Amino acid sequence: MANYAETDMAFYSEELLEQIEVIPYTSGNLIKWTPVEGVGGYAIYRGNQKDEFELLITIDEDMTEYFDDEVNSIDLFEYQVKGIIEGDFILEENPDTGLIDFKLTENYESARQDIVNRLRTQKGDWSIYPELGANLEEFEGEPNTRQTGEKIAEQCFESLTYDQRFDPLDVAVRPVPTKINKIDVFTVVETDDDEPIIHRNDIEL
Repeated sequence: MANYAETDMAFYSEELLEQIEVIPYTSGNLIKWTPVEGVGGYAIYRGNQKDEFELLITIDEDMTEYFDDEVNSIDLFEYQVKGIIEGDFILEENPDTGLIDFKLTENYESARQDIVNRLRTQKGDWSIYPELGANLEEFEGEPNTRQTGEKIAEQCFESLTYDQRFDPLDVAVRPVPTKINKIDVFTVVETDDDEPIIHRNDIEL
């Protein structure tokens, strides 16, 4: 029986807004910014020359200003505003529609989606999971040998079983050379459903 964990591998990141305006008042500071497409909210940080920036508050995505009434006009503080990005995995940034990501799914489809995400990403792509990813791009230019195929299979296997998302006993990875510069990688993950998840990933060498 399969033993993969139904956990939400949600992507979470913060994007620093380059331009913000701070207006001082005797009773506090007003922080204003231009709204950003595709964020789920804003995180406001406060700091000064002596202290590092600390999270002050997180607010909804429809807000464009915040009044910090915990300081007065003689206090010298600096502020940072960061857009909160949430989703399974960021695919691209469209200038018209903003950030594009995979929709969250559940059960069988959630596991299938996670397999695709892990095998197509490089380590460092996920800010909160820096060691997650198969790093398959590094095989570009490598010879199509048994050793290359075994190394690809090993990295795919490690990516899928990282953090116990999938039980190692349920995962099988088989590299199949199909051209002089191409290896098809077949990944099979047993699940609690009637059929296993089978994913094919073409690796251009």
